[in-house]
Amino acid sequence: MEGKDYFTLDEKAYMGYRITGFSVEQLEGKNVLKVTLSLKNLKNGFIYTSDRTTRCYCFSSDDFKKIISTEMVLNSL
Repeated sequence: MEGKDYFTLDEKAYMGYRITGFSVEQLEGKNVLKVTLSLKNLKNGFIYTSDRTTRCYCFSSDDFKKIISTEMVLNSL
């Protein structure tokens, strides 16, 4: 994947899970970010999804645009 920044860990580090989704969005135009992560258990096929919100201080609107518009590629092992 030339031109993209990414990393992976050794397969053992993922402990039988695979990241199937990751997103970051700004809520209601405020200084609040919502981060959502989905994991798939490779043994039983269940997909777990969780999200967290966090208030960001000292961020400009350009900072939020950089965070939200970054494309992330989820690599499969």
